Amino acid sequence: EWEVPLHEVETTVDALFHDYEVWRFYADPSKWHGTIAGGAGRYGEKRVLSWEPTRTIHQARALRAFSNAIAAGEVSHDGNPTLTAHVGNAWKRELVQRDEDGAPLWVIQKERPRSPHKIDAAQAGCWAWWARLEAMTAGVRPRRHRAFVA
Repeated sequence: EWEVPLHEVETTVDALFHDYEVWRFYADPSKWHGTIAGGAGRYGEKRVLSWEPTRTIHQARALRAFSNAIAAGEVSHDGNPTLTAHVGNAWKRELVQRDEDGAPLWVIQKERPRSPHKIDAAQAGCWAWWARLEAMTAGVRPRRHRAFVA
């Protein structure tokens, strides 16, 4: 019965683009094509992109990079309860494909198809990390630094 509060999502995304230098913003296109197209129109087609979850090899490589970064302590976490729950809800599913070293590739999923236990924030964290890696590979550096006072 619950519906995504579309206005809240769009307001939050607008605030992110206003407050931060967003180089890349990935979004799951399922049921969001119009919203993604609107964001691409406002912020640029090279900045707002669909991340097709059916691209499993690409997803597996991004998840491995995210997992390795977590293990190495390169990713910080402020204790957000939604992210904590979603990462805890994620189940690894090994793929038939292997990487260049012969190690199995894997993706994350819910424990069963119609599970109420969400994993969206875990996916979003992975995509954000991948966008960061792409920016670093492209040589993107922040143009300005902001000081925050508490």
